Amino acid sequence: MPTHLKKRDGVYYFRRVIPEALRPAFNGKRELVFSLRTKDYAEACKRCRAAAVQSDKELDAARAMIASPSGGGAKPADAAPIDREAYAAAAFAALQRKRDAAFSAGDLPTFDAEARENLELYQAMLEGGDNLGLSLAQVEGMQRATKALLTGDGAAVLASAAAVSGKQKQAVAKPDTPMLPELIDKWAAEKQPKARSVDMWRRTCAMFYAVNGEKPVGAITKADVLAFKSHLIAEGKAPATVDSRLNHLRSLFRFAVENDIIATDPAASVKAPPAKRAKEARLPYDADALKAVFGSAIYTKGREAEPWGGGGGLLATSAGALHWRSAW
Repeated sequence: MPTHLKKRDGVYYFRRVIPEALRPAFNGKRELVFSLRTKDYAEACKRCRAAAVQSDKELDAARAMIASPSGGGAKPADAAPIDREAYAAAAFAALQRKRDAAFSAGDLPTFDAEARENLELYQAMLEGGDNLGLSLAQVEGMQRATKALLTGDGAAVLASAAAVSGKQKQAVAKPDTPMLPELIDKWAAEKQPKARSVDMWRRTCAMFYAVNGEKPVGAITKADVLAFKSHLIAEGKAPATVDSRLNHLRSLFRFAVENDIIATDPAASVKAPPAKRAKEARLPYDADALKAVFGSAIYTKGREAEPWGGGGGLLATSAGALHWRSAW
């Protein structure tokens, strides 16, 4: 049973304890408790997952509000209008982190199945079903984020949020910063990399612009880099390939920081999904394979192998299955 799912008189409820430090933001309430309005366990699990995501948002908003100088201890701005694009981008980033963790744990099919179930739940909410206390903007944002994750269209979600954020808050970046191709020229002139490396960096930047549109270095944000990463993962690129492309961008942005072209590296904290450990990637011998190896005449009848390697030219890797007399 999911952590926050409780059953009372045959009906399932969502119940989550509010951390003590955040209770002033919820008028002193100790818990978030409400009915999921269903007696069906499977349906309750779906609704509980959606409610857990929403409660995460509410608790995060309370933390931010209390931490801000003007936060005081007021209620979260439930009544304030919610920026759907920003909400969708935040939800997408959170879902992407969970998907990366599921990928690392080898549980990606389960994660994707739950995401598809949640997508159906959000659609039912928009068609007039129980909204579980979510506003229309929140439901639309969660639906868009989940759909983007499943279809690999996260770039659109993040780019849209970045555009809205850019209108609301102008970046401190210099207006005359170079475009990426020009930055590559400056980087190559100073670092003197091999021509092949320069070509690889140019291909990466062309791919980056194809996802985010052409913009000067000073206008590139972390959201742009996350969108690029999401695009590569959706294309099925291996974690090592994703990391390599991100490293190309990091080297350029670090160079730009060192030369006072930009103030910070927008790709500094963006990481590729973890690769599966080598131990998990190795395939063990099954019973049939072991029978094939040890069922040969060398093992069953004590027959010596042909001394084809005579003369001392045997490789160690080739001589492992030979009788010792055959190696001389």
